[in-house]
Amino acid sequence: MTLMIIKLRLVNWLEKTLFIAEYNKGYLPTQIFIDAGFDVDILCNDRIYSASKWWHKSYRKSGELGLRDTRKFNSGRPCP
Repeated sequence: MTLMIIKLRLVNWLEKTLFIAEYNKGYLPTQIFIDAGFDVDILCNDRIYSASKWWHKSYRKSGELGLRDTRKFNSGRPCP
C-alpha cells in the first residue's frame, strides 16, 4: 500500500470539512487534493471521485457530524 493511500485513509474530520468548504467555493476535487499535498498520479481520479462522492453524501445527510470517523467510537462490542 502506498503512502498516499494510507494518508487518504487518515484524513481527519477537519480536512474533510475544509474539502467541502473549498468545493462549495467552486474548486474541483482534484485541485483540492493537489493543494492538500496529495500526489494525484498515485491516487488516480477514481479514488478522488469516490472520496468526494462519499464525503458529499455524508455531509448532505448529517452535516459536519457526518464527516466524523465513527469507527473509534463504535468498537462493535455490546455495552455492559
